[in-house]
Amino acid sequence: MNSSLALAQLFDDYQWEPIPSVVTTAEGHTLNAGVGDWHLPYAMRSQGTARFSLVNSEFARRSLQLYCLDRVRTVSCHAALMTFDECWAYVLKDRVLNDGDGFKDELISCFELAINKYKREKKLWMLYRPIQWYVWCAEHYPELGFCDDYALELDSMRIPGNPKGEAVKNEDPTKGPLNRALELQLLINALAAPCPHELKALQERAALALFIAHGRNPANLSLLWEADLVNLTPEADTPTWVIRYPRIKKRLRNPRADLREVPIPTVYAGYILDLIAYNQKIPCETTVDGRPISNDRPLFINQLMNKPALRSGRLDQLFIYPSSYLSELIRSFVRRHQIISPLTQRPLIINARRLRYTLATNLVLDGISKKELAYILDHSDLQHVEVYFELAGEIVEHLDKAYFTYYSQLAKYFKGKLVSRDDDLINSDDASKLIPCMDVYEEIGVCGLDALCQLYPPYSCYKCPKFQAYMDADHEAVFEFLYQRRVKALATGDKQIAVQLDEIMFAVQQVIQMCESRVAGVMA
Repeated sequence: MNSSLALAQLFDDYQWEPIPSVVTTAEGHTLNAGVGDWHLPYAMRSQGTARFSLVNSEFARRSLQLYCLDRVRTVSCHAALMTFDECWAYVLKDRVLNDGDGFKDELISCFELAINKYKREKKLWMLYRPIQWYVWCAEHYPELGFCDDYALELDSMRIPGNPKGEAVKNEDPTKGPLNRALELQLLINALAAPCPHELKALQERAALALFIAHGRNPANLSLLWEADLVNLTPEADTPTWVIRYPRIKKRLRNPRADLREVPIPTVYAGYILDLIAYNQKIPCETTVDGRPISNDRPLFINQLMNKPALRSGRLDQLFIYPSSYLSELIRSFVRRHQIISPLTQRPLIINARRLRYTLATNLVLDGISKKELAYILDHSDLQHVEVYFELAGEIVEHLDKAYFTYYSQLAKYFKGKLVSRDDDLINSDDASKLIPCMDVYEEIGVCGLDALCQLYPPYSCYKCPKFQAYMDADHEAVFEFLYQRRVKALATGDKQIAVQLDEIMFAVQQVIQMCESRVAGVMA
């Protein structure tokens, strides 16, 4: 089979999204991507063409196109053009790669030659973008011939600055955790939005919820069955949901021979239940060589069937998706909801690895131990979680008040109601439900919950949907008190408190702006 047919077979087998003929760039321009060479709508350089036709390997060419497509969509035309130019000039030029079984080793050899060359010349910074291409493809398209172990090795390399002493510019913040208070919250808000009653949309929402909640690898989700979502307290009024993950990378012949039980928030379990309910109309039965096949039902059902599983006789995996499809689901979720990062003003860059980093660093900031974190991430060795403790120490910043004012309406942490003291309020006649704030010496609202509250009033009330916030309360004073407390926490090295205050401060600032808008409307 020639390279083109082999490539077409891979796209068909793994149901990868083909490169569209027309692409809308991150800047809002149109790119014709249905041709061999891309003439990027980018006028800042005299040469704005990514000449993919120069790459002699079909596999290298297509994988580089896929990565440049992601750059064009999520970063900029400049990033895509620089990626092509540097991958071609520093790694692929003057190299002959044979597609097929030897491609993986030959590509690694190309990178090793480039690394050794630029190390000798003290120009290793020139390989930043080529390394990102390899790491990205190893995560999303390993079947094209990208080694996951080698990608981890490349990803762990420290890339020095260029000769001018500047750090290599990273216009693509894909490696680190999402900003907890802003970017992650946008995803959570989008999860709670109405979801179209169609399979792809329900799969997107369920996949993102699982990646956020547990930080697992895409392969873990591919191997989930519907029956892996379990209510441990079926007789109780309040369900206790867990999900049972197959354990991958544990040298097991069958990952489903060992399942790890992990709690899942009730709201996220609801997203899974919605998908399972829709799945019931999809049969997981077929006939192979005249023999009827009836499988356990995957959580993410592949209606087109897994063709590599069919060819290899793995009929137990006939209806599962390849892991790359699970990665694509969360990217398509971001495109569906048009989620823009407040920090980059670009479409949010998201992948399973980044969500895993996000979960781990947030748990570290919340005070988890190394042993507990290793268990949650399903690591066998504590040394694998060291990086999260190092990373967490670097992500808490000193922020000025304008930061909270500017971003508060995007984060939308306040879920309660803004009310007047004269309104007909729930529990207004119950003195125990009035919420005093002793730090500013006044009441800030009323609790509308008809049960025992599990929060820690008064500040946590700002994030509660049952909170009825007085419009005439001094919320500015509450914000000022919290801001000064955050400053002191950072000064004493208590980053855990600082991070926990951020979300409340965004909610308080949102209330302040709502009050200002309400007053301005009355005066008008």
